[in-house]
Amino acid sequence: MVSNKVIVLALLLAVMLVPLVFLLNPFVVINPWNQLKNPNDPNTRVMIFVLSLELYLGETPAAVTINLTDATGGVHNLLAEDVRPISGGLGFAQKTFRLPDNLPAGTCQVKLVAHNLTNNIGTIRVN
Repeated sequence: MVSNKVIVLALLLAVMLVPLVFLLNPFVVINPWNQLKNPNDPNTRVMIFVLSLELYLGETPAAVTINLTDATGGVHNLLAEDVRPISGGLGFAQKTFRLPDNLPAGTCQVKLVAHNLTNNIGTIRVN
């Protein structure tokens, strides 16, 4: 069992959020398949799954930062839009974040920062 003081984060999988359908990467920044998208914010949302990360009492999802390094070496520090435990998920939680505008195509490195701890680096691909 992992204590609240030692949080082990493991980036496992990223999926693009499309209403009623979950797609694996490569992702597109603007999601043309989302018929329910906000026309003022059509960017793709990506969901990642981590192990043993819980928000402290009173914390909002913005307490979790997603550090995304794009294919050109640009660094984007993104706030999580949603953080929730997975029911029956054996300690896993899902984090949702928005792909930034003008993200170049290629492989991006992704890591989470929460409670001054950082997980291992995972990758996603962007078209």
